[in-house]
Amino acid sequence: MTIHISCLNPNNFIFDNWNSLGEKYTHLMNGNFSLFYKQIQKFETEKESNVKIFESKEISNDLIKFYNHKTIKEKYGLMAKLSNSLLCLPFSNSEIERIFSQFKLTKTQLRTSLSDDTVEGLMLWKMNSGLLD
Repeated sequence: MTIHISCLNPNNFIFDNWNSLGEKYTHLMNGNFSLFYKQIQKFETEKESNVKIFESKEISNDLIKFYNHKTIKEKYGLMAKLSNSLLCLPFSNSEIERIFSQFKLTKTQLRTSLSDDTVEGLMLWKMNSGLLD
């Protein structure tokens, strides 16, 4: 997945990666893969002008701003939709795993009689105690 996501950067445009993304996420295109295919072909031929937009002062290499730019959305609507969907995914589950680890430390065999409200309060306090520093 990481290899594919790197192709969202117009400087790293790789036709085959975009094509693979389109095949994998066809449900995001409402069954209009042929239009998506045409858009990635067009993007490839207009790569230089797209990179100029991406590197412009207005966008300043921000992928979210780039794919929400009026020109990009009009020309490459399905690519923009797919990109925005992928960019909102978390890069890892580490935060969730940290919470479950903390829960395991909070609700131990010796603390089985704690009420749900007490456990919730302890978890909120423990997970947010770093904010007080």
